[in-house]
Amino acid sequence: MKLAPKRPRNRMRTKWSAAERIAQINVVLLLCQGTLVRLVFGWEEGVKLGTSRPPLIQYLFFLLIAAVALVAVIVCAGQVELLPRRWQRIVAAIGTIVFQFIMFQVFIAWLNR
Repeated sequence: MKLAPKRPRNRMRTKWSAAERIAQINVVLLLCQGTLVRLVFGWEEGVKLGTSRPPLIQYLFFLLIAAVALVAVIVCAGQVELLPRRWQRIVAAIGTIVFQFIMFQVFIAWLNR
């Protein structure tokens, strides 16, 4: 019986740059933000229909998504600090904040359409 050859343990890993990590974390924050806004909007609609509070499962999901977003913000701040030049760190921080603010406005406008 012939055994399959073992693969080497040191596989080539893709090294992401700090800018690419910041972009990835912004996507995670975007998804978290959209989910949180959608949950809150759904709860507001439920209150209009006579439900006084969100179901426990949805509330726990809300807390989980908020925790993921908090961790993503902390990791994003760490990635911004890894950028080599001061002006890059400033632009990345401002760009991330502006991007998230614009996306928040887009979500609100989409929900209120």
